[in-house]
Amino acid sequence: MVLSERKWVILAIEHLLICRERSSNYPFILPYLEIMNRILELKRLNRRIFEWNLSNNLDCQEIIEFTDKLESIIGNADVNAQYDNTKQIWIWFEKVRTILQIGRHMSQNGCEKAKPDNSQKMKSDFMIALSDIDNESVASGEKLLRTASQMTNNCRQHVDELFVDVRDHSGNVVEIVRDNNLEERGHRWSRMHIRRRTGRTRTTNEMAHYGALTAVFSNMENETYIRDVFSEVKDFIREMQDIKREEICKTWTLIKPYASKEIVRSDVKRSEFLERFVTLLEDGCSVEDSFFKLEFSNPIMTP
Repeated sequence: MVLSERKWVILAIEHLLICRERSSNYPFILPYLEIMNRILELKRLNRRIFEWNLSNNLDCQEIIEFTDKLESIIGNADVNAQYDNTKQIWIWFEKVRTILQIGRHMSQNGCEKAKPDNSQKMKSDFMIALSDIDNESVASGEKLLRTASQMTNNCRQHVDELFVDVRDHSGNVVEIVRDNNLEERGHRWSRMHIRRRTGRTRTTNEMAHYGALTAVFSNMENETYIRDVFSEVKDFIREMQDIKREEICKTWTLIKPYASKEIVRSDVKRSEFLERFVTLLEDGCSVEDSFFKLEFSNPIMTP
């Protein structure tokens, strides 16, 4: 039983750190916000194991130590303050993004079936959402108030660009599908051509390697990006050529300092294993002979 609980702790740590190890899905997530969400989830599960151990006179030092580590993070006032602020900002961000229909809700083949949107209706919903954010930020503290003001002011500056009316030759307003489909198509175009060249298994790796560079090139004609990012680059091609292999290797260690083979690759499966193990304990099942033990103890069988 102690061996199984030790493995559970290892898998739980992997579940926390995987957010930093993997490139985010499209559009993106905030890794440390997700890590904190998972810490709160694992605290609940770990507590159930801890209480089961107490009631069964079982002493597993790894569970005790893991409990202390989780509590030290959750009990940190600065961490909690940052988490609460970031979570609230993310909620506001998602509210704006939902109205703008930014996401992966449109499939490559189903974009023609999407219904056109009324620009003035979207603009009205957008302005209401910005007002709601302003009102919520007033009671949220000075830091969140500044952040909310920066977000809403920036959105209001571009509102006419976002919801400009499209007119036909007769001057009549034409309702069109308004979303991030052009960006989404570019992302899918890159994946499609990588898959054709390398095969399905290498597509994700190729996107992770070159996706950021593709984003750089896509902003070469963006005036703001050129002014704020490229202003100090005198010769882009030469700068790229002067990168040494040693520098690339050093960068890789900084990006992925905890490189190791994952025990369970699938996020969904990993969560299922962690929850299932605790349920088996509380139901009085033999974990050593359980489905969890068979799947988890053999990396070849994990997805």
